Amino acid sequence: MLNKKDKKRLEKVLKSLDWNITSEYDNFIEIETYSNAGEELIETLDSNDIVGSAFNIYNNYDAEEHVQLWAEYSLNHEKGVPDIFTLVEDAKDIEEMYKQLYLALDKEFNI
Repeated sequence: MLNKKDKKRLEKVLKSLDWNITSEYDNFIEIETYSNAGEELIETLDSNDIVGSAFNIYNNYDAEEHVQLWAEYSLNHEKGVPDIFTLVEDAKDIEEMYKQLYLALDKEFNI
């Protein structure tokens, strides 16, 4: 669990990047934001290793895999799924969002 000071620091960083804390349980903090194309992104940080958690989210994200996941739905014109071009651009944007989240938390907590 984070102490009050560290929680405030976390909230400040998250807010600066348009992320919100949606829930906290045990030693985990669930955060949420939306991509530029409107995809809801929900991730979980370990409160005992916030920076490591953020790095893992960034490091494990595969933009190509993300596009492939949604491509079939897009090609079938499923309601609410953007076209392929938008999916590709959004996947790149999501990768950058994860990178910025990691870098900002690393800067804040690994001074």
